[in-house]
Amino acid sequence: RLLTNYGTDSRVTALVDNVEWFLLPIMNPDGYEQGDRYNANGSDLNRNWGGPGAYPAPFSQPETAALRDFLTAHPNLRAHVDFHSAGFMILWPWGHTPELTENHVTFDSLGTEMAERIVEVRGTRYPYRGPIYTTIYPVNGGSIDYSYGELGLWSFGFEIGYTFYMPTYEIIPTGEEMFQS
Repeated sequence: RLLTNYGTDSRVTALVDNVEWFLLPIMNPDGYEQGDRYNANGSDLNRNWGGPGAYPAPFSQPETAALRDFLTAHPNLRAHVDFHSAGFMILWPWGHTPELTENHVTFDSLGTEMAERIVEVRGTRYPYRGPIYTTIYPVNGGSIDYSYGELGLWSFGFEIGYTFYMPTYEIIPTGEEMFQS
């Protein structure tokens, strides 16, 4: 959408002209191929990050170490969005503690606005919104806590769709919903 609508859609043109985008389509190709969250080394990359509440040996896996290096090599980053499947959730820090961040009110406002924009596309509802810890379950060593707690980025996690493997007919409509949010 950023490529095909540039110059014809004023919102897209402004986003391309004013924002530098980094899109990393699959962080765990081994897990994707195997149909689970573990990489070829048997590690859960969703729990292999540093920062608040991290487990021992953060970034011990090449995938998380590479993404950490990428994030720290780009000091102008302002936001990080991590897409997972499934559950129709919009999540934000913290995952490692039930305590709210100092920016909870802003996260809550942004999460609500994102959910409202998603509904406008085709009526899909993201009814579950909030800190990871209290909205889904406690998460230690997650990318959202790292990118917010260590790098100061506005960090969100989306649990998109209703199944781990999204049906092909849902890919473009779900992408349109995420773009709208």
